[in-house]
Amino acid sequence: MLVLIVFGRYGEMQGLYQVWQRDLGEEAQLVLEHTSALADGGLVKILSPRADKGQSALWLAEYLGLASTDIVGLGDWLNDIPLFERAALSIAPANAFPEIKDLADYVSPYDVEHDFFAHELSRLIENRPHNTCR
Repeated sequence: MLVLIVFGRYGEMQGLYQVWQRDLGEEAQLVLEHTSALADGGLVKILSPRADKGQSALWLAEYLGLASTDIVGLGDWLNDIPLFERAALSIAPANAFPEIKDLADYVSPYDVEHDFFAHELSRLIENRPHNTCR
């Protein structure tokens, strides 16, 4: 089963949730949640038994009008291999499965139990070029 997680401001995630619920219909299950990873943060989880994370990242990039070179993959387990293969940048936590750490472009000093996702998302947002703000 695929689980793709998209982070952003909660209000934006509510909008995406509603659009994707309409567009995806029965193809996937969607979950909308608050998250403390970002100020006023929200996330949408997309679950589908017929897709992998790599396919979903490509679909999401196309849906949002982004290039595949804009895909950043964060993951810690073998089900993240397709995502890492399609991502322009792949980031693994310190406690990732060894094969994932070998595939990663960057291995974080943080692990999943110590806010890996929050630290790395914050770092990516702080260091993004100003012309990529959407």
